[in-house]
Amino acid sequence: MQSSLSGAARLLLRRMTEEWGVNMPRLLRGSLAVAAAGSLLLALLGPVQAKTCSERLQVCYGYCAKSMGDSPRCHDKCRQYHQECMESGCWESKVVARECGFARQ
Repeated sequence: MQSSLSGAARLLLRRMTEEWGVNMPRLLRGSLAVAAAGSLLLALLGPVQAKTCSERLQVCYGYCAKSMGDSPRCHDKCRQYHQECMESGCWESKVVARECGFARQ
């Protein structure tokens, strides 16, 4: 594997392992474990956040307050997304990819 690395990459790898005491296989396993745990946590918490269109509307309003300075235009878009959710059971916005399965409440 090292033969495919450039000279600078080999030097960095050697420095990390010899001088800094970094165990690359252990570091890689640890990084993968953290990434997997984070992905699992997001998958579990995502659907819990909002189960109905009305709950999703409140999440959208929260986004407006935090990120858009509570702008009326943002709230108007949230109401539009809510109306579409009430018709289809799906929520889609510029911030959130299309998610379906919301109760139409």
